[in-house]
Amino acid sequence: MVDGLAFWNANGPGPGGTGIQDVMVSSSEDGVTYTPIAGAPTTFTRVMSPTSPAEMFSFTEITAFYIRLDVLSNYGDPGNLVALAEVAFSGIAAPIVENVINPVSASTTLTAEFGTDLLNTLNGQGLDAFPSLSANHEPTNPPNSWVSSDTSGTIDFDLGGSYLVDGLSFWNQNAGGPGTDGDSGINDIMMYASDDGITYTLIPGSPTTIAQVTTGISAPEMFTFMELVASYIRIEVLNNHGGPFAGFAEIAFSGTPFLSVSENAFAASISLYPNPAGDVITINNASNTELKDINVYDINGRLVQQLHIESNTNRDQTLNVSELTSGIYMVHIIGSQSNTVKRLIKK
Repeated sequence: MVDGLAFWNANGPGPGGTGIQDVMVSSSEDGVTYTPIAGAPTTFTRVMSPTSPAEMFSFTEITAFYIRLDVLSNYGDPGNLVALAEVAFSGIAAPIVENVINPVSASTTLTAEFGTDLLNTLNGQGLDAFPSLSANHEPTNPPNSWVSSDTSGTIDFDLGGSYLVDGLSFWNQNAGGPGTDGDSGINDIMMYASDDGITYTLIPGSPTTIAQVTTGISAPEMFTFMELVASYIRIEVLNNHGGPFAGFAEIAFSGTPFLSVSENAFAASISLYPNPAGDVITINNASNTELKDINVYDINGRLVQQLHIESNTNRDQTLNVSELTSGIYMVHIIGSQSNTVKRLIKK
């Protein structure tokens, strides 16, 4: 999250007028597509002395991985040389945003053991952050994993809607559970996807083996595969790691909601600014759909703020978010015909 630039031009008496003069500053998140930064400097001052301070600039905060200086001219060096001494940028690291899909329910053909429940694998118990694709898992008392007396069978996960799914985070049975050193953890699997919960298709590139976990605290094993549309995911358990039971601790999928054509058009027409936000945000509606409600949820899915719109005569809606703490929020924007969710970062 970059908000400024410090620039030390070529010191005098370096070779001629080699210092950078006119410039365009752009930013990019992928290193391919660059966008000019509004309010960034367009000219750097010539430095005539051998010792010089930085020339400092600030601009509206942006999110970037890359900054480009497009040099347009120097200060007249006859050999067309261009030089600078040093450059630095001001800002803070942007929070990591994970596109987590937490299933809403699960069913299985395997027989549960020790009174465990598949809900244990969906509710984040034992994770040091939730929802998450990368948090560490630690066993708790009572146990927070799911254990079966069978070592093969199917487990179906209902995603609660249609998603573009592109990966899996899997926390296998921790060491200390039934069996020795996590040998009751799930081993060989096959993964399938379904739109209706009836017809399942094998997922190309999905994992076929889950590693054994030999520690009490463990990170997830993370997998990616080619993006596909699914409302249900099936894991067919083929065997375990040699123990008397089969089980795992937690599961989550990665991806984003799958939108219809009309929903995609509505989503593209809605924007939030500024984002990252300070005290007030504007919801810009460039669609022909009237807005009805704006609901703000925190990262744990709790409703923290809402706005009911009685009359939509003004398509731009403002929302005071000054009382929200710094962090990531989801803004659910509900229109008369479509709805969409936008991510908001509160400074």
